[in-house]
Amino acid sequence: MANKRRVILIQPLETDIDLVVNRPYLPLALLSVSRYIHQKYSVVIVDQRVDKNWEELLLKYLADGALCVGVSCLLGSQIRHSLGVSRFVKDHSGCPVIWGGVHYPVMIRQALESSVVDGVIQGEGEERFAEVLDRLDKNEGVNDIPGYWTKDSLKEKAAEKTLFLDMDLLPDLPYHLIDLRKYEKYRGGSYSIPFESSRGCNFRCAFCACPQYSSVWRGASPAKVVSSMKYLSQKLKVKTILIIDDNFFGDIARAKEIFKRLMEEKIEVNLDIQGMRIDAVEKLSDSELEYMVTAGVKKVNIGIESGSPRILKFINKAITVEQVLEQNKRLAKHGPWVQYNFITGYPTETLEEIKDTVRLATRLITENKKAMLNYFCIFTPLPGTKLYSYEESMGARFPKTIEEWSGYDRIFVSARKDSELNRRLNILALFVDKKARYYIKSPFLRLLVAMYRPVARFRLRHFYLKLFLEGRIFMGINRLKFKF
Repeated sequence: MANKRRVILIQPLETDIDLVVNRPYLPLALLSVSRYIHQKYSVVIVDQRVDKNWEELLLKYLADGALCVGVSCLLGSQIRHSLGVSRFVKDHSGCPVIWGGVHYPVMIRQALESSVVDGVIQGEGEERFAEVLDRLDKNEGVNDIPGYWTKDSLKEKAAEKTLFLDMDLLPDLPYHLIDLRKYEKYRGGSYSIPFESSRGCNFRCAFCACPQYSSVWRGASPAKVVSSMKYLSQKLKVKTILIIDDNFFGDIARAKEIFKRLMEEKIEVNLDIQGMRIDAVEKLSDSELEYMVTAGVKKVNIGIESGSPRILKFINKAITVEQVLEQNKRLAKHGPWVQYNFITGYPTETLEEIKDTVRLATRLITENKKAMLNYFCIFTPLPGTKLYSYEESMGARFPKTIEEWSGYDRIFVSARKDSELNRRLNILALFVDKKARYYIKSPFLRLLVAMYRPVARFRLRHFYLKLFLEGRIFMGINRLKFKF
């Protein structure tokens, strides 16, 4: 049997934080795009975050001959690293470079204007990438492949509809392509890995990119989900599964059935669910919330986004502050740990409305001892969203080249008048609750966080952000590249 053609997949650094974090998340996108190709081709993954000798590895694989190089890329600072590694490939080979990831239409054209990018996969790429490889392997043309863009096809093809894959038909992830232990993240007393059980979201929040690139919710069947979780738990010895779905409870009956099967099959695994809405909590009875915990749900993440009723309507969140407060009390009695997400810096938002958000956040963790705060994320308009269009209509300047997009999140945020306020709120959010017990293994670090917690709570409760010396201390620790 002839040797398999080599396919190189690259996970670039996402942000400079990757240089200091001990164990990053596993490259789920690259594993997913390998589902259809790992048996036919010799797939290797080079990860800049964990492979400190990535240049040496890449040179070795390129020297052996490769059909193509695939690069994962997302909006923001990762683009800088994706461009850098793509340039490295072009400097040392004639191998075609194909980008994948969540690419907005405006970015596809700009990416292909770069001399180091030959093609871009738009949308869900498992099937499309496999077809591109098969065409390249046969020396056939690729310009007519739906959802695949090249410099030539930009001139020939019109915009295409998004492809939504059936989650049940996707082959299992080829975990053997990576060393799983390099990627486990500490959560709630054990190490975890990310897991995808559904895609998309049927809600239409004005700040979110889902309505553009993944507007149709699709979930794998309970049987498939539980089978995959059983494999992770019993074969790979994974203790905690981080479910990264945008909306795990998009089908509540499906979620209930998953919990039921986990109990029936006696699969002992902790679940950390990223995607849950407060109105999904409302639809679950007290006993169903308790059953979730019994089935292994350790924590859920819920996006609240704002404490201002006006802003909640402005962003089309379709929830109310009263609803949030009521369901938080139910979670305190019957549910798992919960981590709330907030955003500040929306267009038209006033300082008083930011204070409303902080007041709501502090009230939630006061009334629920199992509640935690995520960062107070600062609003960044994503291309194609309603709020991006709003900002554009108000005269905001957006990047014109792919290189400019690489600094978009940092530059756009730092240009805002409230960026320093947001930075201080973010630092306080790290210390204001008991999340250190969940995310930090070191007893010494937990003690330091606990010592500062009363100060952080006082500052947030009274919105006292002056004389912020701890900000300098925090940045100093970051510069020391402390591993945690």
